[in-house]
Amino acid sequence: MTYSEYKKFVNHHTKKFKIFYYLFAFLVGLVIAPLTVSGHVVLVFIYMLIIASLVLGLSVLILNGMLAFRSKREFKSDKLIQSEITYDVSTEGVHQQVKRMSSFFEWSDFLKVQELEHMFLLYLSKNKAVVLPKRHFQTWDDINLFRDFVAVHVVSSKLK
Repeated sequence: MTYSEYKKFVNHHTKKFKIFYYLFAFLVGLVIAPLTVSGHVVLVFIYMLIIASLVLGLSVLILNGMLAFRSKREFKSDKLIQSEITYDVSTEGVHQQVKRMSSFFEWSDFLKVQELEHMFLLYLSKNKAVVLPKRHFQTWDDINLFRDFVAVHVVSSKLK
């Protein structure tokens, strides 16, 4: 997996957290603003929006910076994720080979299977997924074949 693919995975995986965090920051800004000014209602409202937007902007910068730093450090420290990983998909499940380590996941082991623009995510837990970048497939027909294979072997409620 490349660092770019890893960033996309982390971005997708933290999307809900980021939205909650940004909404919370905006609401904090809305609560703080009226405590610092008084006057005409319209002016106070405009001031509240400006302060809330500033708090939100600062929060976005801080959170995105922290996540980028953390994900880069995590990627650099994990030599296995940087190694060549091979997958063998069968009717029984997914066999993963990394260096001399081998893992086998039955289809029933996956809690959720999700397709993104550049990858498939086969979740083993809420925070742990087998990441299959689409660039590893040789043709679009192979990708469609994998989609069909997953649709047959994974319960439809687990497909996203």
